[in-house]
Amino acid sequence: VSGLSWSTRLKGFGICLLLAVVLGLIAVIIYFVSGDISGFAVLYSFAVILGIGS
Repeated sequence: VSGLSWSTRLKGFGICLLLAVVLGLIAVIIYFVSGDISGFAVLYSFAVILGIGS
């Protein structure tokens, strides 16, 4: 059982979710603008990990 308060958990959730969405959008923009699949893959992978973490 975690010792984190409810508000701390909500803040962590919000930060992880916001970062996941931002990184996902940046990844898609990079892919469509430059066609760089490796940059897309790295950023999208981090976005998915943060999304799961939220």
